[in-house]
Amino acid sequence: MANTSKEYAASQSLVAIDQIRDGVIILKNSALRSVLKVSGINFELKSESEQQDIITSWQRFLNNLDFDLQIISHSHRLNIDGYLKNLKEKTKDEPNDLLKIQIEDYLEFIKNFVETYAIIRKTFYIVIPYEGIATEATGVTSKLFSMFKEIFNFSRPAFDSSIKISDVDFLKQQKQLLLRQNNVIAGLSRLGLTSQSLNTEELINLCYNSYNPGNVEKQNLQTEN
Repeated sequence: MANTSKEYAASQSLVAIDQIRDGVIILKNSALRSVLKVSGINFELKSESEQQDIITSWQRFLNNLDFDLQIISHSHRLNIDGYLKNLKEKTKDEPNDLLKIQIEDYLEFIKNFVETYAIIRKTFYIVIPYEGIATEATGVTSKLFSMFKEIFNFSRPAFDSSIKISDVDFLKQQKQLLLRQNNVIAGLSRLGLTSQSLNTEELINLCYNSYNPGNVEKQNLQTEN
């Protein structure tokens, strides 16, 4: 039991996250991170002039920011058990025998398919940083690629947990972080990209799946009514 406790403590020391609250990740050095889920666009289907306009607008958007961003492409296995279960339940209530047979054949096909090929979902995120008292206490400035690496880098040394953020400081820094977040959302909207900030539960799921990449995503597919 003692060894297990020591191993757990050692593992925890490698995790940069102190807590997640109110849609914000608080790192152990008291720096804050918010995460936006961003839609994609089919760039390849655009004309050459449209592609160039998108690239130019993207460059302008980045140049107008006075802070760094981290762009994440996150691939994860999708759990479709709920989707299959829902279809199976609908089959029982289907009065048309021909449709029932077709649904059963489809279910069998999907089951065989997922046994051979993992279903992968790719999602795009933007991480927005706010260092706050972490910068004042450590003299560390925000640098490109630092935000998400601090959260999901397994190879870095143990994190300093001596810096704690008070509720008052958290509210002040959260306000500044949200201003940055709204600025990014507006800029992405002008590019034709929709984005939405992750809430606390969504951040927890994202962090869990990132630290456990071999696991199937918790969220299940649902059939349309």
